[in-house]
Amino acid sequence: MHGERFTGKLSVLEKLPKGLRGPAFSALSALAPTVSVKRIAEPIFLADPEEENLVYRLVCGAIDYGFALSVILLFWRLLAIIWVLVKTGSPGPGIFAQERVGKGGKVFTCYKFRSMAKDTKQAGTHEVSQSSVTPIGNFIRKTKIDELPQVWNILKGELSLVGPRPCLPVQTELVNERTKRGVLSVLPGITGLAQIKDIDMSDPMRLAKKDSEYNARRGLLLELKIILATFTGKGRGDRVAK
Repeated sequence: MHGERFTGKLSVLEKLPKGLRGPAFSALSALAPTVSVKRIAEPIFLADPEEENLVYRLVCGAIDYGFALSVILLFWRLLAIIWVLVKTGSPGPGIFAQERVGKGGKVFTCYKFRSMAKDTKQAGTHEVSQSSVTPIGNFIRKTKIDELPQVWNILKGELSLVGPRPCLPVQTELVNERTKRGVLSVLPGITGLAQIKDIDMSDPMRLAKKDSEYNARRGLLLELKIILATFTGKGRGDRVAK
């Protein structure tokens, strides 16, 4: 076991010049297994995959498609009104289409009501200035109405109501961290555990860890808890830069 400094049997490495400690440690660790204290301190979540549970799959599928169809059939007038307000409120389309990283690392097109100016750069929300958000965009972001067009992604099987929030392909650090932790093995979602905990994509490591925790803790009770927390306004999602 080792930390930032070498102690015990490895303390001899501290006597070497700093530039030689790494190569010397690599040579020694090739002889016998070693482990970092940081690796031990990080929580490890073990659970049977819920994809193998038929009841879980059926109930979550019913929730996803029931939500998507309810939004389309019951609130289509609201969707039309928001589309008109967004389109007339500032130059540009009413619906914003953007590539996101989905299950298995596959890139798909995600749909939202446009909440930012037409020529805003393609970047993580935390990298975009507040001045890029349109007046109507402020309202639909706060109320999460901008997310509603993603019901089309649910019907296409690209999104779930609950899951890790899909990121941009250019957010390579987050993609890599999620890949290492197996997060990309599940469908991304419109809302998720990290979102209601106010963890956004400005902290890729912390977000990937929380996504990994969700992956292991998945169950109907947690899914319902996340849905309820989202509908009661908990979690602000990705925030723009100040």
